[in-house]
Amino acid sequence: MDFVWNIYILVLNALLASSQSAHPEKLVEPNEGTCLTCWVNMTSTRKWTKEISSGEEDLFVMEMRRPSAEHRLLTINNVTCNSGNYDLEVRQVMVGVNDGGYSCWEDSNIVASYNVIVRVSPVITMTGGNSASNVVWSAAEGSVEQIRCQISQAILPMTIVWLQDNVVRNREDMERPTGVLVNVSRELSFTVTSGVSGFQIISCYVYGAHIVNVTASVTVIAQRRQQQPTVTTENVTVKESTLVAMQFAIEIAVVGLVLISLFFVAVGACIWAYRRLARRRNQSTITQSYEVDVFSTRTRDEDSIRAEDATHAPRKRKDTLPATPEHTDSPVDTNESFYTPITEYETQIFPE
Repeated sequence: MDFVWNIYILVLNALLASSQSAHPEKLVEPNEGTCLTCWVNMTSTRKWTKEISSGEEDLFVMEMRRPSAEHRLLTINNVTCNSGNYDLEVRQVMVGVNDGGYSCWEDSNIVASYNVIVRVSPVITMTGGNSASNVVWSAAEGSVEQIRCQISQAILPMTIVWLQDNVVRNREDMERPTGVLVNVSRELSFTVTSGVSGFQIISCYVYGAHIVNVTASVTVIAQRRQQQPTVTTENVTVKESTLVAMQFAIEIAVVGLVLISLFFVAVGACIWAYRRLARRRNQSTITQSYEVDVFSTRTRDEDSIRAEDATHAPRKRKDTLPATPEHTDSPVDTNESFYTPITEYETQIFPE
């Protein structure tokens, strides 16, 4: 009977070993539990061990729990985990606490081994651009666009890789804090090019020890702009220099015109002042000459009249001598002026 049982156990372990070789890893979500199945001869010495850095650490020997199994939330032959006859249940699996390698022993032989790995499938969302779609965008060729990769429910350590047309553009390794669920966001700026196909593919690829490798991609279609004349830096510099020189020349011309205008205004003012002063001088000279001429003429006329009077006066007095009382009976007018004609002459020559 024992022989038959031993053969049965050997066959089950062989099948289990082949299954483990096909699926050596036991993948679990964070804080979830898993069952590790083992078939052994219950009459033999049996135990469960945990792989640590210094070797193997006993968890259960026969049905006795070791202290190292307490904090790892381990139980044996639980009613919820009874696929075999010596099963180990690992509850609330956490990175760095109760994940890793486990082995089931019968006597001195390992009959089953598992590698419990905490692994999650993060969610990646690509946003950005001018389109509501997260799969296909359109942008002007040559423009600089920015794309964001939002990663949710990822466990560190992990690596974020940006790909542009399957060429690595950027790579970032995130290691700490290890085993913690995180939500991260990263951005990438790129220039839109049409290439050979007229579009380009931007991808955000995430992988790590505790995450399922995932990727998200966006196809960016380049919209060609209308052909515009090529303007080089040298041409722009020459044009700017020409414009500056023209502006400077115009400013100089305006200043020159203003100065010339001011000069002519000043010359005109000087000429006007000079003519006004000359006119006043001429008027003064004419007035003085007139007065001198008048004075000279008057003096000359007076002298002539006196000379004439001196020449004709005696004869006139003789001829016009009024009759004396001895010769006539008419009275003599002693107030009669002998120079009345001269006075009338002066009045005609020198009007008042």
